[in-house]
Amino acid sequence: MPIVGTEQTGIARLLRRVDTGLAATLVVFAIGSYAALSVDVGRTAYGLKGDEATYVAMALSLAHDRDLVYEPRDIERFYHVYHRGPEGIHLKRGGDGRDDRLYFGKAFAYSVAAAPYVWLLGLNGMWVFESKSPLVRDCGSSSDRITSVRRAIAGDRM
Repeated sequence: MPIVGTEQTGIARLLRRVDTGLAATLVVFAIGSYAALSVDVGRTAYGLKGDEATYVAMALSLAHDRDLVYEPRDIERFYHVYHRGPEGIHLKRGGDGRDDRLYFGKAFAYSVAAAPYVWLLGLNGMWVFESKSPLVRDCGSSSDRITSVRRAIAGDRM
């Protein structure tokens, strides 16, 4: 019996067992990531809306400075991306007993989660994070889907 026939059987078995929902999720994620990386945020964004300036500046500060202290280099970084300063940015004074420092004054969970993407991909990393977050929330924690893919690849040897 030729090896080619065995490979075709293995591939056919794999294709029958792959979860179509997971496959569709991965395709949507790949397309969304490509679209997010191809956008020039500073030129194509229709201005900053609401608290966006604060969250963008926080993510940039976390990615590059590893802190939430608002410093001159944060505003320079913002100017570099948007070619203008942040409008309506929320700041607060001190918090660690130092009244000479300004800190970002919004909840930081979103910016902390997006910071690795911003560090790796620049500001477009926030777009990639945005395109990924619904997929992770809706499908990413499904361990049974991961198990089904592992079993399909292993050919029921698990």
